[in-house]
Amino acid sequence: MNPYRYIRSKSIKDLISAAKRCDRLDLSPYANQGFNFNQLGEIAYAIVYLKLNPAEFLCFIDTSFTHHQLEVLFTGLKDNVNVTFYAKAEFTHKQMREIYEGLKNGLDVTVYAKTEFDWYTMQQIRLAMETNHHEELFKFINTNNYTADQLREIRLGLEVDLDVSEYSNVGYSSELMRVLREGLEKGLRPDVYLEYYHKGFTTDQLAVIRDGYLAKVNVRLYANLTTPPEHMRTILNRLINMKK
Repeated sequence: MNPYRYIRSKSIKDLISAAKRCDRLDLSPYANQGFNFNQLGEIAYAIVYLKLNPAEFLCFIDTSFTHHQLEVLFTGLKDNVNVTFYAKAEFTHKQMREIYEGLKNGLDVTVYAKTEFDWYTMQQIRLAMETNHHEELFKFINTNNYTADQLREIRLGLEVDLDVSEYSNVGYSSELMRVLREGLEKGLRPDVYLEYYHKGFTTDQLAVIRDGYLAKVNVRLYANLTTPPEHMRTILNRLINMKK
């Protein structure tokens, strides 16, 4: 935790005074370069607590970096990763974090360290790389306009060797993909119950219908469009208990 963030006045003057008084650190040269209160707080933390030499980071930073970006940059320097891959102000701090995590785990981050990928898409690619499924995932990234949430569902299916073609329709919401993926993981193919979705059932209702098929009960006893999913779940539980 960075104690410099909690100076109540949020005054650069007070921050400089506190750093000099408590840590014998002169922040005035950085303040004179135009760094704001939050940026100065990260610089102070990097020097005092992360034990970084200013010479290690001054060549990478300028006032265009937010304090959140500086935090990820300084963390990378502390961990001896090659921060040149993400020491760019055009990356958000969340994108920088995903690149940092990849570098820390020895991944080839050039695969996803691109500004056109938002941070959550970067995360799906990074996690797929960790299980060696990124080439399969890129088939979906390169051919259709999938959202990061949809890519997450596809990645999770690839990681457990599912036939993701069963649910990877770009027209399906990520919530629908999740319901179908979870069914596949338990051996239930989507075509057994997907007709209910096409009839207008919500994904929450569909999940209860799916679970009914898995439990081998008569789903027609509760599969009603006007029945809320929580009520459907109550009926399903009663049907399951009656089988015992």
